[in-house]
Amino acid sequence: MPQIQITISVNSDTIINPSDVVVNVVNHSASSASDERKTNVFTFTDEVVGLLKRNRQLRTADTYTVTMRCVENYAGSRQLTFDTIDSDFVSGFEAFLKGRNISLNTVSFYMRRFRAIYNRATAKGIVTDKRPFDNVFTGITKTMKRAVGIDCIRSLRNYKPDNNSDLLARDMFLFSFYTQGMSPIDMAYLKKSDIVDNILTYRRKKTGQTIRIRWERHMQEIIDNHSPEEGDFLLPIISNTKSNERNQIRWKMQCINKSLKKISSILDLEQKITMYAARHSWASIAQSLHVPLDIISMGMGHESEKTTRIYLKYLDNSSLFNANKLIFDALG
Repeated sequence: MPQIQITISVNSDTIINPSDVVVNVVNHSASSASDERKTNVFTFTDEVVGLLKRNRQLRTADTYTVTMRCVENYAGSRQLTFDTIDSDFVSGFEAFLKGRNISLNTVSFYMRRFRAIYNRATAKGIVTDKRPFDNVFTGITKTMKRAVGIDCIRSLRNYKPDNNSDLLARDMFLFSFYTQGMSPIDMAYLKKSDIVDNILTYRRKKTGQTIRIRWERHMQEIIDNHSPEEGDFLLPIISNTKSNERNQIRWKMQCINKSLKKISSILDLEQKITMYAARHSWASIAQSLHVPLDIISMGMGHESEKTTRIYLKYLDNSSLFNANKLIFDALG
């Protein structure tokens, strides 16, 4: 039964007239529910995610959503308020993540996203900052080498898959490598119209930086085999523009990486490769061929180092084109 508070204000007249009575009704149950909704971690995050999506910050929205799924699994329900998040809760969440046999960097990723949500709540005055994340790891550790050498790339290029799934996986890895380590998300959104006068031009989704790549024969061979006949996309990653595109990309990359791991075993490669390894491999091989670091940074669309950004202003595309050609020549 809702609790109702009635406050009666009466004029100073001796005779009380019903019209002179002011009744204020406060439904404490509704007010309490509103406060609880405001301080609920999941409700707050849902509102933040909605705002991020409206601002087209889809990647950040996705990471918040995935993080809160993990928090829900740990908490056991969605009845979690910000005032219950203390150092014990956060330490327990960290232990829970480590128990799932994921890398320390992945644990740190979830902790940083969870902290970002908490910080948003403190900024809005929903909770007083109790610094619950001070005693958990939120840094970055050195990871195992992801790059493979030129011999592995050559073996992969010469491999003849016996099914379409493995053929697509091989070619998508090679296309990423050929295009200076292009990321899967950028590959997915390439348009046929992005190739003009033998130059592929695209803008990185992550940084907004424009990258131009000279179109080579190896790239065209992949397009000849896989480019969809209908639609604007250059590669067969997004097949339905009316469906969630990011989910399509995620699902396609999962399938591709599964095939790449199988191919790695068949070829007895030095390590299991994934799409992510193509980017590292291009940079590593370019460095081994004495391509300057600033050229490599330009080719990959990096902008994190101030010194690199300063030097990039004075580089022309001919240096970058020559860097990629060196790699093709090395392949033979």
